[in-house]
Amino acid sequence: MPSFSKRLKKVFSSSSRTDLRADALAQAEASKGDDAFRNHNSDSRQSSSQSSASTSTATLTQKQDGKTNPVSRSELSIRSDAPPRYEDAIEQPSSQPRISPWTLAFRSLSDEDAALLGHDPSVPLPTSELPSLNTTLSALQDAISKSLEARWRVTLPTGRTIIVRDLLEKLLLRVNTYLSIGNIMVQSDPGVAALVWGVVRFLVQVGINQVEVYANLVKSLDGIVGLCARGRVYEGFYHAGEKESARKVLKDLEGVYGLVLRYLAKCVYFFKNEAGKLKFGEPWAVKFGPLLDEIRSAEHNLELDARLAGEEDQRVRDEKIMGLLMDTQGCLEGVILPLLDVVKQRVDTLVDEMEADKQSQELEKKVEILKWLGILPYGEWHRAASRSRMDRTGSWVVEKDAFVGWKSERRGTLWMHGAPGVGKTVLSSLIIDELKKDSSLALAYFHCNYDDPSRQDPDLILAMILKQLVAPMPTLPPSLVKLYENHKSEGFASVRPDADELESLLVQALKYSEKDIVILLDALDEIPQPARKRMFSFFSKLKEAEGDNKVLLLVTSRWLADIKTHMSKATQLTIDIKEDDTSADIVLYIDSEVDKAVEEEELLEGEISEDLVEDIKDHLQKQAGGMFLWVRYQIAHLCEQETEYDIQEALTDLPTGLHDTYTRILHKIRAQSASRRRIAERTLRWMLSAARPLTSLEITEATAIEAGDQRYDSRKAPNSVSTILNVCGNLVFYDEALDVVRFSHLSVQEFLKSELGQVQEGQRMGE
Repeated sequence: MPSFSKRLKKVFSSSSRTDLRADALAQAEASKGDDAFRNHNSDSRQSSSQSSASTSTATLTQKQDGKTNPVSRSELSIRSDAPPRYEDAIEQPSSQPRISPWTLAFRSLSDEDAALLGHDPSVPLPTSELPSLNTTLSALQDAISKSLEARWRVTLPTGRTIIVRDLLEKLLLRVNTYLSIGNIMVQSDPGVAALVWGVVRFLVQVGINQVEVYANLVKSLDGIVGLCARGRVYEGFYHAGEKESARKVLKDLEGVYGLVLRYLAKCVYFFKNEAGKLKFGEPWAVKFGPLLDEIRSAEHNLELDARLAGEEDQRVRDEKIMGLLMDTQGCLEGVILPLLDVVKQRVDTLVDEMEADKQSQELEKKVEILKWLGILPYGEWHRAASRSRMDRTGSWVVEKDAFVGWKSERRGTLWMHGAPGVGKTVLSSLIIDELKKDSSLALAYFHCNYDDPSRQDPDLILAMILKQLVAPMPTLPPSLVKLYENHKSEGFASVRPDADELESLLVQALKYSEKDIVILLDALDEIPQPARKRMFSFFSKLKEAEGDNKVLLLVTSRWLADIKTHMSKATQLTIDIKEDDTSADIVLYIDSEVDKAVEEEELLEGEISEDLVEDIKDHLQKQAGGMFLWVRYQIAHLCEQETEYDIQEALTDLPTGLHDTYTRILHKIRAQSASRRRIAERTLRWMLSAARPLTSLEITEATAIEAGDQRYDSRKAPNSVSTILNVCGNLVFYDEALDVVRFSHLSVQEFLKSELGQVQEGQRMGE
């Protein structure tokens, strides 16, 4: 059995977990974040003015001998069921329990402020804060959902846009951090804490017309909750108040809590009585800035005093423990060693909890940095393409020699190209799913799109590639963390990295990665040529930086001269999608879509002979030319026929290729009534001219506007987006997930530009 001295050194040596209090201070520092009330214009660091209101004489109730007797608010005291501390084995605790800082702060409130916080003198305070905390968490979840639906956002004078949902999610994380600290530190006054959480819940749920006011409120609550979490840690370590330094910390806490309660009361009064009177655009700081500055100053003093107290307490405690234990080792070894084991277990448990909280904070910071890079739903774009892929189709592409050699031999760049409508995006989704199965590869992908500016921006494309490469890493590359911290310290945390910074970060991510990297860029032809040139430059730089880790690039596009030129320099590996490649898939697609049209009664209301069904399939298979898009348009045309004779006639006159298909659809649009033709013309012109996809509301309102109109006339607008889809003959579709109207394919947009681009202003399609 180890000697007493060796076991003692094992428990209390500098290499073991003895500096528990220092770790707690580190945790308190880490929970600061960027509290909202730190962002006010005032930079003063004056001490908080501890103005104490006269002690309220409002009464509470408590039970004595089975009866309920009134007590004043000034008679509140702390709970007596706080967990024992191991210092108690050495020092005698104070003969009188110390009153909680929350209790003292609450006593200092005026009756009016206490009432605003929801205090009813005739009702006892709660004995637990958990019910109120849980309802607050639920209210936050509801507010996040509401802000997502309403798309609440605030644009600052600097041009920066703040999304309210992000603020609420950060506040939710802060409340969960407070809850996790509660698993370690018992709340000394759960009654007052329950009132605080009740106010937070009320403020989160409050309705306000000015989103900017609500955003400032949520930011300030984030700071308040973070401050309460740190205060709870300080209370846990210094609640005994045995030294002057500890008593100073408790006094600081009393002042901070008093200011917090006054601020919450003022917020409640404001939203109940004055919110409707607030002048539009009036800064939040005008109303609440001075009080928030007081809180900030008081918090600064608290942190300084807590740090000094921790350093003094650690030094004195270590000397006292070591001296006492060494003096008594001979006669008390049988008593002290078991106690030390218990102490060590408790310290280890507490440190484990704190380590878990530290990991949570690191995860929070990682998510914050990843959000800084940008938020685009690239995963949903991939899933949408995957959902459109039929079973048992497309597998031929991953069996091609070019793909197998590119993947297995890590052979640089692979270019897959084909005509419009052959299913390149669907095939790329299959390749992505195949590459995800290989754990030796770090995969990033992006689907470009011709009518979405965010999917054509080289900086955003590179940022999303970087995000996918670093997100799975246990720790982010130091270069990325350092760049974010630099932006943040300079006040530009909302500004994403520029082009040069992104390219540098991607090169560093390549060196930091433990895996070979695969980047798949789909539909490169759908971004403007200058943007493609930027991407070519990036590809070259990334290949030049290649070291032990290989870089595999896969690009899909139509055959365009500039893409061909670059790809011929970069690689000899190509997959040219031919009709023979997709013939088996086309047969399956035609069989499925025709049978579906019959089953859903879109083709002659389901009353159609089997011979005619087979005839339809046969004609489509012979003339498809490997183009799934062409097949879809022909089936839609056949569904518009009224008799079997009409269908047979249509089969003898199927258009050749997509251009002839679009020409036929345009002729049908021009043959509609004047009203339907007018709506279709304006819809297509607006979509061709718009810098981004238009929402359903924007496009329906836009169709009501004519050249020369002096005012908007809602009677000219169609009743719904369904009308627009009907009159435009399958050239456009409604993206319900994003609530925007899009062209059915890039080839549709290009065809309409060539056809309608020559029409003079004011000339109608039918004229």
